[in-house]
Amino acid sequence: MKNNKNYIKILGQGLNLHENCVFNLNGSGLVLGVSLNIEKHLIPYLSANNVKQGEKRTVYFLEKQIESENVDVFYVQRVHDYLIKNAGANIRMAKSNYYKREANRMKNLIK
Repeated sequence: MKNNKNYIKILGQGLNLHENCVFNLNGSGLVLGVSLNIEKHLIPYLSANNVKQGEKRTVYFLEKQIESENVDVFYVQRVHDYLIKNAGANIRMAKSNYYKREANRMKNLIK
């Protein structure tokens, strides 16, 4: 993402945005994206389309197109909050599935 000149990193100018939030401006509005760090063992439990390997970290990335007529501070904030909430929920579900699988694996080893 850092090498793509269309991305503008936003650190919260008038908005309460996560530090890993990016805007991609395009002809029909903007694409708002958020990313959260994940552990590598969670990769198989998440959608491969939403997992990005960075220079130092592996991240789970969600994005949404916002049409130009809907671009305002309040709508961008709502979309951002929605994406962060869903990304967190998806990561928690992946962790839950990982630990369930590990628990079943341990049970089978004990038998």
